[in-house]
Amino acid sequence: MRDKNSGKARGFGFVTFYKEQSADKVMVEKKIHKMKGKWVDCKRAVPSSEMKEGEVETSNTIVD
Repeated sequence: MRDKNSGKARGFGFVTFYKEQSADKVMVEKKIHKMKGKWVDCKRAVPSSEMKEGEVETSNTIVD
């Protein structure tokens, strides 16, 4: 994702997987998941309707 004013990368992104098993694999391997040599913090998206009050709405998921 990019900042709409500066055009610079914001440092996170969203991915939609075709198969849930692919997302499950990323979550199992999240402590060792790297992209271009850098560790990537992967999290599942949570619909805002399921979020608890006070939680921050963020999600980073990378395609394997």
